[in-house]
Amino acid sequence: MIYLITDTHLGHGKMVELCARPANFSEKIKHNLDQLKSDDVLIHLGDVFWNSKAHDEVFLNTKFKKWLCLGNHDKASTGWFMSHGWDFVGTRIDLDVFGHKIALSHKPIPDDGWFDFNIHGHYHNIRVCCDRAPFLNEKHRLLSIEMSNYNPVRLDSIRRKDDKILKKSAEWIS
Repeated sequence: MIYLITDTHLGHGKMVELCARPANFSEKIKHNLDQLKSDDVLIHLGDVFWNSKAHDEVFLNTKFKKWLCLGNHDKASTGWFMSHGWDFVGTRIDLDVFGHKIALSHKPIPDDGWFDFNIHGHYHNIRVCCDRAPFLNEKHRLLSIEMSNYNPVRLDSIRRKDDKILKKSAEWIS
């Protein structure tokens, strides 16, 4: 199974204030990720951690595969991530699955004509954002860890028109 998660910001205490997260959000994330199996793939849409100790406590010894789309707060090098258990590190992942072309990224990307959906993070659960993307349209889906109760989301959930976690970005952000 393929799962998505984004904006974990492990070890970033200000997330409690900025995004109304519980004080133990890192522990909740770890507990939820511990449910994944060894044949699962977790695709992280960026902004993994604030300090490397918090990263290692959650991600270093996991049994599942980990792919990362780098976020604006992911300052460690690709080599650092690879030496800390990540199987793939890039800025965008394009998948052709479930009859859809899906572009995965941290921030929303302009419609390049290739994708049916762009699933991205970055905006969390905050409606007012300082860098709104004027190109957002019905193809963009916001994944927010706060709205998923700190659980990874199955990629195949995009097939459901009534999905409560993958919000149409243009509607959510405007």
